[in-house]
Amino acid sequence: ERAATLTATDAKVRARLAMSHLGTGRTVEALSALEEAFELDTGSMRAGLLLTFIHIRRDELNAAARTATELKARYPDNPVTENLLGVVRRGEGNAVAARAAFTRALEIDVKFEPAACNLAELERAAGNRKAASAHYQGILGRNPRATRALVGLSDIAESEGRTFEAISLLEKAVALA
Repeated sequence: ERAATLTATDAKVRARLAMSHLGTGRTVEALSALEEAFELDTGSMRAGLLLTFIHIRRDELNAAARTATELKARYPDNPVTENLLGVVRRGEGNAVAARAAFTRALEIDVKFEPAACNLAELERAAGNRKAASAHYQGILGRNPRATRALVGLSDIAESEGRTFEAISLLEKAVALA
């Protein structure tokens, strides 16, 4: 706290102070320090990402959306910011906007696995198991060690009554973890 006072415009010190507050359970103080770090440091995503994640965890989706939108404006060609905005939109219950953000993330980087998994999970939640399975298979085609895709396929297999396949996929995911 003293270092943050002495170096009021140092975003890295503010971010470290925020981490210290988080570690001691002082979330409100951590949020304040992260907001300051995010405003000060326009060259790094770290504070903005953490700030957005904390807002999501606290179910403060309006605040999460503001920060994610600002991150997207700062880094328009980064799949991470599109994916994060999609996560926020999904949390708000806006599947159309979430799908659009995940799709944009994949247009930026077709191999960006988190967006592909999020898109598959949206399909699964909408009851479109075939499309979800295709997304998971695509992920596994690029990365055979993608445990999130294996677990997703296992969930689909289990929901379709293919218990042995579901178990086999889970065993493979556990072996890779």
